Amino acid sequence: MKLLNVDLLDGTSLTAEFARRPLLLIFIGLAVGIAAPIAPGALVVLLGVLVWLKALKPWACLIPSFLIGLMLSPTQVARVESDSFVTVSGRIGSTPSEGTYGFRCRLVTSQNQFLLAGTGSSPVRLGEQVEVKGVLRPFQEESSAVYIQRGLQGKLQVDPGGVVVLYPAPWLLRVSDSLRESFKGFLSKSLKSREASLAGALCMSLNGEIEPEMMDSLKSTGTIHLISASGLHFMFLSMALFGVFSVTPLPRPLVWWIVAMIMLIYGLAAGLHPPVIRAICVILIAKSATFFRRDFDTWSALALVGGGYLLFEPRALFEIGFQLSFLTVALLGLVS
Repeated sequence: MKLLNVDLLDGTSLTAEFARRPLLLIFIGLAVGIAAPIAPGALVVLLGVLVWLKALKPWACLIPSFLIGLMLSPTQVARVESDSFVTVSGRIGSTPSEGTYGFRCRLVTSQNQFLLAGTGSSPVRLGEQVEVKGVLRPFQEESSAVYIQRGLQGKLQVDPGGVVVLYPAPWLLRVSDSLRESFKGFLSKSLKSREASLAGALCMSLNGEIEPEMMDSLKSTGTIHLISASGLHFMFLSMALFGVFSVTPLPRPLVWWIVAMIMLIYGLAAGLHPPVIRAICVILIAKSATFFRRDFDTWSALALVGGGYLLFEPRALFEIGFQLSFLTVALLGLVS
């Protein structure tokens, strides 16, 4: 059986394949370091890799990245225990989701993070600096563990008029938000409510507008992941864009930047979730390898993107979306 273009029965060749991928080793060390304080069993993975890779060079990649991971490992957040009226200032840290429940998004302050929630449509957009007056409440018991794992301390419930925008979002985020809202308006005018909600979820990850009965049906059948913007969307988009620009006289570096900007704006409009980030970065890395006549290595590209993401969001390592997104493509890379 062949794996990574080597015979699985040949342990020496397989070890060499891993040893010549320093980015992969750095990612493994970083991930184990982040996970170790929370799940000490992860140290077994690091020790196993160290024993398996006996050369000095792989150790030099694993150990420093492991120590960096230890420093980045998230600590347990302090939960909100009771209701209290607060006034806080912070930045909107996620694309607001909207639905029958109102709106929800992440509010990042200088020291804490909360789930900002309210009724009606969202008065904020990703990247805005806001001042919020509302009631800070603890999460319900059934959802508390999920939110605490994401670093959120409590739910900040606001009434209409309880949010004041202090500084607008950067221009790129404003453009992506305008694209998102324009697409929602186009769907509402062109399709019936049920079809519009499905199309919005499929193209822009607007899952909050799907009817609760349909959401329950999708969850029970295990198909909820199908109605969201995924790596497949961005693969087709990149193929179409590079194909169109290939017949123009534009230089290839300029084409790369134009396509990257279009995909970034679409990704921001779709929520910029881990699968979206992974898809955009890996596609652009693969195209860069083609431009510079270099061999593209799936594992190294995934390790570079995943490691970079964990440096900014170490808690993502424990989220199922991050794990499935990267592991699925990594497994495909094993047999390619």
